Amino acid sequence: MQAIHTARNIDKWTDLLTQYFVPLEANAGKTDEGDIVSHPSRSFSGSIRGHRWESMTVAELSVQSHTVTRDRSLIGADETRHFKLAIQESGRGVILQNEKEAVLHAGEFAFFDSQEPYSVIFDDDSTCQIILFPRTLLGVPDKFLHELAVTPFCRENSLAQALSSFAKQCSTALMSSREAVSRRLTENLVDLLGTVLTNEVHEKSGVSLEKQHQREQILNFIVRNLDNPYLTPKEIARAHFMSVRSLHQVFEGSGETVASIVRNLRLEGCRRTLEDPTQHALSISDIAARWGFVDAAYFSRTFRKRYGASPSQWRAKK
Repeated sequence: MQAIHTARNIDKWTDLLTQYFVPLEANAGKTDEGDIVSHPSRSFSGSIRGHRWESMTVAELSVQSHTVTRDRSLIGADETRHFKLAIQESGRGVILQNEKEAVLHAGEFAFFDSQEPYSVIFDDDSTCQIILFPRTLLGVPDKFLHELAVTPFCRENSLAQALSSFAKQCSTALMSSREAVSRRLTENLVDLLGTVLTNEVHEKSGVSLEKQHQREQILNFIVRNLDNPYLTPKEIARAHFMSVRSLHQVFEGSGETVASIVRNLRLEGCRRTLEDPTQHALSISDIAARWGFVDAAYFSRTFRKRYGASPSQWRAKK
């Protein structure tokens, strides 16, 4: 069972949050007409339990009322871009970023950009799950992420409810399983967030249900056949009895081409395999081939461009 770390003062809590997530500043205060009012002498208690890996954190927090801030001075210029997913389990949390506000009650969640200044306010005793993950895990274009960040997803939304339920059901396993299992569960949770966001994009853009269903069918086909090195738009179109032009029309407005979707999914598969300690016996060329890359040099260039490091460097630092 993962150890529970407890803080009995706000300074210790600041240290714990920074250790698990990114550099932050906690304040034992609330807001007064939009401004954070400091109460350094007020008693505080908080506990955290979770996992911290090189690129990801999953944790459960149980806290008294306080405020957490991340201002520009705490954000490093060379930091990898990460997002935070906050799932409120009890109490009330408020996320403030880029002049947007998301008020979260039990069962609701929102995500936000950890590379931009933000504040999170807990009005009362609260429990929540916080997932810190690389932006690259979400297969959603930046323009839509900016629009949907700091948006509360409520229990009335069936997909949002599925994410909250999955997070709650997996909570014990996330905290008590071996690292490889916990990481896979966390990535599944982030994948589900991507599904929620993609559905929201389709609904906002007025994509017809028929077109959305086509996209989902084609995406499922792509995922099942990523190991096929000949998985081209022409091959995908042929498998769905349509022209290549019609295939591209299905994905119009999604922010990605069919070829980029295939490439990015393959790269994500390679990244996960490189990070998986149970797959260290596989060579990098074997991993590339497993995910459909037949040209090792092309794979290495593409991987470095997306993640800022070569495949061997990425594996070495995990």
